[in-house]
Amino acid sequence: MKILDYNYLGYEFLLSEKLKSTNDWLKKHLKKHGSQNIAICALEQLGGRGRGNNTWVSPKGGLYFTISYPAENLKNMDLLGPAAGQLLLSWLKDNFNLNPQIKWPNDILINNKKLAGFLLENISTANGRVIILGLGMNVKVVPEQNQRFFFPPVSLSQLVPDSHFEIPEVFLEIAKKFTRLNQFSAYNREEIREKSIKNSATIGKVVNIILPNGKTVSGKACGLTDDFSLLVDTGDESVRITAGDCFHKCSKVDGVNNE
Repeated sequence: MKILDYNYLGYEFLLSEKLKSTNDWLKKHLKKHGSQNIAICALEQLGGRGRGNNTWVSPKGGLYFTISYPAENLKNMDLLGPAAGQLLLSWLKDNFNLNPQIKWPNDILINNKKLAGFLLENISTANGRVIILGLGMNVKVVPEQNQRFFFPPVSLSQLVPDSHFEIPEVFLEIAKKFTRLNQFSAYNREEIREKSIKNSATIGKVVNIILPNGKTVSGKACGLTDDFSLLVDTGDESVRITAGDCFHKCSKVDGVNNE
């Protein structure tokens, strides 16, 4: 384990050659040592995870990191994921002139190909609750397409072939921006919501959403609520979806093809 930087806005930035999962490592560390401000990056993950039971294939050449946020400092916890998404979109636009979109709730797409994804988890420690946010992004490598369902993956190197990327440098640049996410307040809510709608790859699409209980909701995604839940018009009613796996154009699941 290597310390890349420390005491940047109270955060310590760690780099590991290989971990099973940065989310799992940070959860164990925080449960043992209590709430701390840490960002941990692995050059390779052996058991990277996405939402639910989904896996995130994590070979060398990708960016895999997790950052912690003590819940006592987060007055608007539901803003964390959407704000992180908009921050990453701005980084991609400003630095590489790309046009990324967010597939609800937490995937970053460019030209209907998946570049990155987020995973948020809520844990308890000896001195308080902590939210951890994990980011996986294909930087210099495209993982094998062996997941049960996916948008075709794409890497940053494919999108901007003239650029050179070093994973530790990309980690520090993005993670240091993410340290500021706990500063978002209710005053930012409508701005973030408007940007989330504007940059959505999902709103306006016919979607199939698998809920945590296994049930499926199908219809047209028509908007976001104030808490960033997805509104789906089934034809009979408008359904508010707070969590689930969302599939629309270019995504497949168990023989269901929405292309």
